[in-house]
Amino acid sequence: MLRRLLIVAGLIFVAASSADAQTPVARRFIYTAQLNGDALATGQVDAGGIVWQCSGRTCTVTGPWPAPGVPACVALAARVGAIASYGRPGAVLNATQLAQCNAQVRPRITLDPSVVRAPRPRVIVPSISGPTPSNPSPAPSASSVSVRTATMTVTGTGALGGGFSPVMVRTNTMTLTGTGALAPGEFAPVTVRTQTMTLTGAPP
Repeated sequence: MLRRLLIVAGLIFVAASSADAQTPVARRFIYTAQLNGDALATGQVDAGGIVWQCSGRTCTVTGPWPAPGVPACVALAARVGAIASYGRPGAVLNATQLAQCNAQVRPRITLDPSVVRAPRPRVIVPSISGPTPSNPSPAPSASSVSVRTATMTVTGTGALGGGFSPVMVRTNTMTLTGTGALAPGEFAPVTVRTQTMTLTGAPP
């Protein structure tokens, strides 16, 4: 009886081992995508349901896909930028497939560091500053104008050298301020010759 039990147990073990041996084990492949520039997205990048690990110019992922597919490459390129090579050891996309992969990728705009941007012109707003007069002049009145000057001396003799056009001077009403008459005494006559002057206004 014991011998029969041992035989049955051995047969069960052999059958289980055969079943395990016949069960296929899914292979896994390491895929690598080399980019033309630094990845636009880094870390874990979900591209079409495939989560890649991207850093610098390289993205990697492990999966059961025996051959690389263009749709998966297109999804990755849309997230990280143009791809230079895509696939696993022994199976990579060819040049035509890579062109299809990068067909919808927008070109990158790079700035040349040797080109110096011209500075914007500065707008200078002039400011007028100065001491404020302690006794500002009063605003001119429309009714009268007072003219005060120091002693005026006219130097010169003879007539003007040539013809001239008359000049007309118009002012508001002029008020002359002063008192008394000059003290009698001797003085030398002075002759002043000017262009024709027209004085317009009412006497005070």
